Formats: sequence, structure tokens, C-alpha cells
Amino acid sequence: MKQFVMLCLVPSQPPENVNAMAVTSQSILVLWNPPPSSDQNGVLIGYKILYRVVRDDEGRPTYRVYTSCVAAFLYCL
Repeated sequence: MKQFVMLCLVPSQPPENVNAMAVTSQSILVLWNPPPSSDQNGVLIGYKILYRVVRDDEGRPTYRVYTSCVAAFLYCL
């Protein structure tokens, strides 16, 4: 009986052409292209978007958004 071990590796390059645009005063749209297939190191199962509220000089928490698409609409910010 043969056994296989699959290693989960992150891509060796980040997504390309990352763009963000304000849609309203409380929402943004983030768009990107996947990393080149030669740098994906397997099947991409999702992306993690980090953003931080910048309202003043006090440290604010970083929020995480997970998506399997190549676009994300962040609202109620």
C-alpha cells in the first residue's frame, strides 16, 4: 500500500496588481490577480487580507478577512 504526504506550502510570491479603491466613506473594494502559477506551490485555497483602521495615533487592532476569490468588498469599516 502506497502512502502519500501532501505538504501545504504558501505561494513564494504575493498576488499581483493589488488595487484598493474607496467605494463609500466606510467601504473599500480590493482587487488582485493570483501569483504566477509557477510560484503558487500547489492549489490556492484562499487569501488573507489585513487592514488597520487609521483614525488617530492610538494603536488599533488589525482585522483579518479571508476569501477564496480574487476580490473582496470590505464594508462597515
